[in-house]
Amino acid sequence: FLAKIDLEEDLFRSCIKTYLEDFYFPYLDDEIVKDMKKRKASHMYEFLKEKKSCLVKLADDDLALPLLKAKNYIETNYGTY
Repeated sequence: FLAKIDLEEDLFRSCIKTYLEDFYFPYLDDEIVKDMKKRKASHMYEFLKEKKSCLVKLADDDLALPLLKAKNYIETNYGTY
C-alpha cells in the first residue's frame, strides 16, 4: 500500500478534514499537517479520544485498505473474538 503523499497529508486531504480542522483550530491548514507530523502517536491518540466517531467515514477510503486487509486476514486465519 502506498501513500498518495504521506499519512498526515493523506488524512488531512480525506473526508475527515473538517474534523481535523475542528480539532486543531485555530491552526491553518499547513500548520495542522506540520503539527500532526511532530508527535504522531500522541497527537493521533488525542485526536481519536475526541473524534473517533469520524473514522467510520474512512471505511470506503483507500487509507483504510491496509487495516481492512489485516482484519480480513486475522478473521480468516484466527476467527473473531
